[in-house]
Amino acid sequence: MKLLSFDCEIDKMLPSEQVDFKNVIPTIVAICTNESDVQFFYDRPYLNKGTANKLVDIMLDYIKKGYFIFGHNVCYFDL
Repeated sequence: MKLLSFDCEIDKMLPSEQVDFKNVIPTIVAICTNESDVQFFYDRPYLNKGTANKLVDIMLDYIKKGYFIFGHNVCYFDL
């Protein structure tokens, strides 16, 4: 099985109550298939729309090549 791992990081303190994630923008995202195939996507202060679109396009290309998306500790990792 071919896996595409990803992780998103945010550089912002989030309140302890329920968060509206529509307003949370990642600072950096990394994807990888193995140790030699790692790609980082980032802007300052936050990921912009162009970089996010590029990330999605690349992830879709991996899916077309038969990779499955796998996120380790992605949900609520930063909370």
